[in-house]
Amino acid sequence: GIEVAVAAMLAHPQVAHVQEYGCWAVACVCVGTDDAAALARMQRTADAGGIELIVAALQAHPQVAGVQQFGCLAMNNVCF
Repeated sequence: GIEVAVAAMLAHPQVAHVQEYGCWAVACVCVGTDDAAALARMQRTADAGGIELIVAALQAHPQVAGVQQFGCLAMNNVCF
């Protein structure tokens, strides 16, 4: 779940593939805003530090297309 993805991203900030797939996992878990459960997943992600980790991944790996793609998607899904 969210906590596992966030923990992996936190433990391996310089490993681009971990950051890429961590962002992808967050994006998938946080898709949709049509019910209370989706909103709760977004809040859990924010509470776990997910937003800051996504931003850190984007900054740490500016030349890695997958990190940029999934990081932006994750931010979109968590924040909107």
